[in-house]
Amino acid sequence: MLSIIRVFMMVLMFAAATAQAAISGVSLTILSDGTTPFDASSGAGLDTSANNGIVRTLDKITYRINYSSSSTASSKFVFTLPAGASWDSTSSASSVCTGTGGGTISGTTLTCNRIPVVGTESFTVSAYANTLANGTVLTPTVAVDNGTAVSGSSVTVSAAPKATTRTYNNGLAPATVGGVAGYTGTINFGIGISGTTSDIRGAESLATGFTFKISTMPGSYLTSTCSGATSCSQPGGPGTPITVTVNQQLNFNSTSSGYAFFSPSLNVAYYNAFTLFTPIDPNNTPANTADDNFPLGSITYFHNQVSGFDPNSISGQSNFGTGYANEMDPSYVCGSTSSIINAYACSSLTVDRTQTKPIIQPIFSVVSEQDSISNALYGDDNTMNNGNYAYSESVLPGQTFMAYAGLYSQNNGYGTASNVGQCFLFDNNLIKLDGTPTVKYGPSVVSAQSATTLLTGSDLVLEYTSQTFATDADRKAANCGVAGDGASGWSTDPTAVGGLSAVTAVRYKYTQLLNVGAGLALAMPLERTTNATSLALSDGTVIPWFWQNNYTTDSDAQVHYDKSSYTSASGPAQRGGRITTQPIKVRETTVVGSSSIAPSTQTSITITPRVIGASVAGVDGVAKNVVVTAKFQDNCVIPVESSLPANATYTAGNYGTDGIPCTSDDGTAGSVSFAVGDVTVAGGTAVAPYGGSTATLTPITFNALAVATASTSTKVLTTTISSTNDLTPLLDGSGTTEDRTETANVVINGAAAFTASKTTTGVTGGKVGPNEIFGYTINFGNGGSTNSGIGYFVDVLPFDGDDNGTTGLGTGKFEVTSLAASMSTSAMGTLTIQYSTDASATVQAAIKVAGQEDGNTGINWTTYTTGATIPTGITAIRFVTSNPMLIGYSGTGTINLKAPTINSTSKFTNTVWARTDLYQGDPSSTQVIRSGSAVTIQGLDPSTLRGRVFLDTNANGTYDAGESGLTSTIVKIQCTAGACLTAPQGTVFSMVVDSAGGYAFAPNATGIFASADGSGTALSAFQGVLSGTWTITETPPASPTTAISTTSVGTINGTTSGIASGRSITSVAMVSNGIGINYNFAERFLDGTIEVTKELTLPTGITGPLSFTFKATCDLPVANTQKTATLSDYPTNTKVSITGIAAGATCTVSETLPSSPDTKYFWETPVFSALSPSTMPNGGTQTVTATNKLSP
Repeated sequence: MLSIIRVFMMVLMFAAATAQAAISGVSLTILSDGTTPFDASSGAGLDTSANNGIVRTLDKITYRINYSSSSTASSKFVFTLPAGASWDSTSSASSVCTGTGGGTISGTTLTCNRIPVVGTESFTVSAYANTLANGTVLTPTVAVDNGTAVSGSSVTVSAAPKATTRTYNNGLAPATVGGVAGYTGTINFGIGISGTTSDIRGAESLATGFTFKISTMPGSYLTSTCSGATSCSQPGGPGTPITVTVNQQLNFNSTSSGYAFFSPSLNVAYYNAFTLFTPIDPNNTPANTADDNFPLGSITYFHNQVSGFDPNSISGQSNFGTGYANEMDPSYVCGSTSSIINAYACSSLTVDRTQTKPIIQPIFSVVSEQDSISNALYGDDNTMNNGNYAYSESVLPGQTFMAYAGLYSQNNGYGTASNVGQCFLFDNNLIKLDGTPTVKYGPSVVSAQSATTLLTGSDLVLEYTSQTFATDADRKAANCGVAGDGASGWSTDPTAVGGLSAVTAVRYKYTQLLNVGAGLALAMPLERTTNATSLALSDGTVIPWFWQNNYTTDSDAQVHYDKSSYTSASGPAQRGGRITTQPIKVRETTVVGSSSIAPSTQTSITITPRVIGASVAGVDGVAKNVVVTAKFQDNCVIPVESSLPANATYTAGNYGTDGIPCTSDDGTAGSVSFAVGDVTVAGGTAVAPYGGSTATLTPITFNALAVATASTSTKVLTTTISSTNDLTPLLDGSGTTEDRTETANVVINGAAAFTASKTTTGVTGGKVGPNEIFGYTINFGNGGSTNSGIGYFVDVLPFDGDDNGTTGLGTGKFEVTSLAASMSTSAMGTLTIQYSTDASATVQAAIKVAGQEDGNTGINWTTYTTGATIPTGITAIRFVTSNPMLIGYSGTGTINLKAPTINSTSKFTNTVWARTDLYQGDPSSTQVIRSGSAVTIQGLDPSTLRGRVFLDTNANGTYDAGESGLTSTIVKIQCTAGACLTAPQGTVFSMVVDSAGGYAFAPNATGIFASADGSGTALSAFQGVLSGTWTITETPPASPTTAISTTSVGTINGTTSGIASGRSITSVAMVSNGIGINYNFAERFLDGTIEVTKELTLPTGITGPLSFTFKATCDLPVANTQKTATLSDYPTNTKVSITGIAAGATCTVSETLPSSPDTKYFWETPVFSALSPSTMPNGGTQTVTATNKLSP
């Protein structure tokens, strides 16, 4: 028993030793301990180079981990940093942590599961010295597969406190607090590091508990609340300094540059807004104005000063050493006789009380979406009307928007205003009122946004008029009077003047007094019209509106009427506003396929164009000459030319004299343009947030390659879309995603080395359907430090039962459709393409032998000439370089193929094999890759198309309970484009509908013929509808005769697809594994006619002509369906036909008699014969006779 235990223990020990031995020789060294720019001298917070054993706080340290591996099994690397340091997020990227579980960062621990190569390799990780004290020694560790941790190289932290402050002062407004009149003002206060983001490096965290003070004017006190880590006190009471204490360590590793109002700019780590109230008369002595803070009739200043900011750092150093931050020297005194908006410590706001009556001013015009004043129109960078760009507020036909007008009583005015109101005038032929206007009030208003209280009831008089104005000049010159004055043509009810669309001006009056600082904002819901005049406007036409202010200054009872001075010019608008016209807008979205990629690997780029059109059905627009462009920031990421679609034009970058991209002699980066052409967008329901109907175009997809020489970095891809009739800004600078420019990041991670990797194209979500063309792309490059010889890169196509576990390919196997290959630049030479038709198992056995990874032994190869016919039965492809693989050399080989008979049970994995010759006889120059960069694809089932052909008895276009199928109808589906054109079973199929009119072209369905008319022998098992574009056509039986009523376009996996055209539905875009439903055809029997004969006995002397109207009331297509016809010129004409009577309908006929032609006579009630036949035949005729007489 003991011997058994001993043996078992030895087995466990051997297994553990074997697992640990997979990774050996681990070392963690520093590649760089800082980034540019560096400092000219040494000292606390300084660093002179990237390799001196010193790192500034908030600067990056890059480590290289080297090791040897005897296995390709996934290993777990666990890196640990001391508290106060952090890992860069790119260190856990999927291109670095390639093993099961990927990479994760938790606190100071980085876990990276990685699949190594057999032999020696390395990769890089990066960290930051964030909040460590000056002089701290930072030493990371790494443990592999739960083994003993290995310490990495150490670095010493350099840090010094250099925090500065900023003040920005705003929000000065008259206020009454506790019955005391005065002013409130806000000091926006920030602590941070001056300069750019790089200037933060070397900044040391501030120790907790630092303080500063805010001076106050007599009687002044804080009205805002200090919370969280900030506490405030004013121990001496109002008018004495306020002490602010920050009870937390202040770190600078997550500063914000978003406080744009601070000047000079500041990387902000601490921000607070302190609002103070300062009374006009602090001593409450109205008779003595000499002690007032802000005497009436004079200009004075609301002033404060921040002082006493001189904190210590966490290492005990004083902020700026023996010096002080700007304006924080104890002897520094702020001025108090001028306005100071931006400063380091000072605040001084002008209080102008020279006026003795109110001053009413217009606000700036605002335009927004109707749902919120803060929601700018789609494509506009802000809500200020015409604030930055002439065409920011381009409005499409039928698009709705909100226009704001307003006014306010300036703070430097005095007293109240009454009868305050406005009049808003516009051309209702071009823009029309779209709802009820509203008016909001605010006690402190300088913009439309600050008026927030909705006026209702007796506080507001709101009136409308439809008065005609010939020109804009007439609108500006008009005198609207004052709302409520009883003037003719004005009404509180818009229907009284013709309805909303007839309104040409709106006016209102605020019935209360308007105090100093208060204001009003009028919100006008408007819509661009779609009449012929509006649609005929040329692109970029300005459509203006105008507003006028009216008020009475109560101190002198003077009536003011300020007419519009707006000229429709560009720039911010007052007393008016504008939109411009466009029929369409174009936009796009860009998505990068992989979160990160390693050098010599690819990622997909998908650009999805979108055209936005009118929000009214029937008003279609055309986006002219649509072009999409894509450009990387440099040549370290470049497009893969073989992946570009046919409409692409590629302009290569300048790779310098060495011809190698991503080296120091590079010039400009390359770019790609995609010609989309003219695109029509149908008008329809507006889709949020676009402001109009949308047409999403076919995505543009291509691959981008991180070249072999690329280093760990983030590269920005900039894409744009243009159309000659979209005038909106290409780039508005707002940071929004609503202009015509998009950016996306391509993150490069991993050490540059000799690599060969494989990616797929034309595959969605790792899946591909039968007969769909997809591609394998092999990218290879020498990003290492050693030249290599001629390179051989081999792809053994998957086959059932291969070493990678491929299953379910079926009898069709693979068919290669195209081959392409090239080096990255002509300076690197060329690539030869070769193929083999040897048995798959033979090729696999040969390539597996060590030393034969180049395919030079045991495999027959044939050289392929570009453009030649590709033979069937290809089992492997090889790409061979013409020149040695020197450092920086790279290339791409592309294989496009299809698998005709795969389905959802199919799963195939493909890898790449590679080997290089010796370079100049150097044994260490050979590079080998064995079955590397595996990619797996799952098959998809073919798809289904279903629908129904039925008799639409009630003529509503939809299939309802009780309606019959039109039996004997033949339904045909025909492939017109895509993978289905080369389907094994053909491109045209047909079937006869079932007894309920249903049809279903589904995998394994029976009763389906490989013909257009149901002829021939039915397929034993239908493969299914392959991906591509299809047309569905129904042919009803010759008898009974019917007519198409409604053709309904169905959905593919929930998305509408197809175009209805009579008895066909074209352009049905089928996808793999798709379910197409509700492709229905509503047929109706032919309508018939009721022929009415009039028999009338007329008195002597009454000769006509007379007219009689007959009405048929029928039970089909729905109950109480009525049709009428008028018999004219009786008795010359005695018959009339009532048309449009549904087949099978049962009807009754009645008559509307005219007035008696002579007052001596009256009409007797007509008598009708029975309809013959009793129900309407299919396309037939019924007869009836109406008999009566004119009696005395």
